[in-house]
Amino acid sequence: MKKKIILTGDSPTYNKLHIGHYFGSIKKRIKYQKKNKLYLIIADNQAISNKKNIDKINKNIIEITIEYLALGINTKYTNIFVQSQIPELNEFYTFFLNFVNYNFLIKNPTIRKELKNKKIDNLGFITYPISQAADILSFLSDYTIVGKDQIPIIEQVNRISKKVNNFLGNNFFKKCKIINGNNNTIMGIYGKNKMSKSLNNSININSTDKEICKVVNKIYTDPNRIKQNIPGNYKNNMVFKYLSLFNYNTNKLKKEYSNGNISDCYIKKILKEQILDFLIPVKKKIDKYKKNIDFIIEVLKKGTKISRDIVCKNLEKFKKNFGKSIF
Repeated sequence: MKKKIILTGDSPTYNKLHIGHYFGSIKKRIKYQKKNKLYLIIADNQAISNKKNIDKINKNIIEITIEYLALGINTKYTNIFVQSQIPELNEFYTFFLNFVNYNFLIKNPTIRKELKNKKIDNLGFITYPISQAADILSFLSDYTIVGKDQIPIIEQVNRISKKVNNFLGNNFFKKCKIINGNNNTIMGIYGKNKMSKSLNNSININSTDKEICKVVNKIYTDPNRIKQNIPGNYKNNMVFKYLSLFNYNTNKLKKEYSNGNISDCYIKKILKEQILDFLIPVKKKIDKYKKNIDFIIEVLKKGTKISRDIVCKNLEKFKKNFGKSIF
């Protein structure tokens, strides 16, 4: 049976992955990598659009790659590549620009929200869905792995592919199906927004044990519970939500918490243990890879070369299909 092509990835606007990244998509990448052709893009061109920490992008690429490998991404099955090192992606991007308009782009919830808040000052951010389409469609991807909040962008990607296919008069591009990394968005420690390093609400993979414990102590629980003997509400309690991510059986805890028999400190202690135990082997691997940066560079070079060869091959086929191949 022919392996399916999966394109997924992250933007190196940060230098540390957090548990939201892991449970939101990386865990599913690890699950699907062996039986499929998985391509993992580090979208450094897209990271420029917010104009933050641009000077740190190269360093972030290295650190994110280290954490990918430490968490379980296996380069036997997964090609990790750097977006900016495949210029042919820009050809797909330029072509797709001709099939969308401004009104189409601002239907994206994230873009619409940022425009409303007047936080967008460049076309790079507004045309992000087109760039995403170029990344996904250039590999003729069957699937992508994204969180719930990214689904509107993939829907736009598929609309672009349909428009281009209609123009060509065939089905050159596939409809990209979605593999949900997690059915629910992984919320930050305060329970209000998606977990994000920029919002200072994340539990980072490579933080020290002391830093992780400090963050866990800040986690939103039940604001109405000012004493331990007051019955607690666990439904919107982020500690219980995080424990479920680690497959911890919370049935007994929920009952004890609801009856006012256990404190917030007690359930946070259990969460700390779960996180720290999970991260022990991960941190050992991080330390090992940090001592061999040349190996990480080679991983990126190899993954990028393989990925570029595929994009170039598909671009040549596309140009012939379109009748744009001059030579």
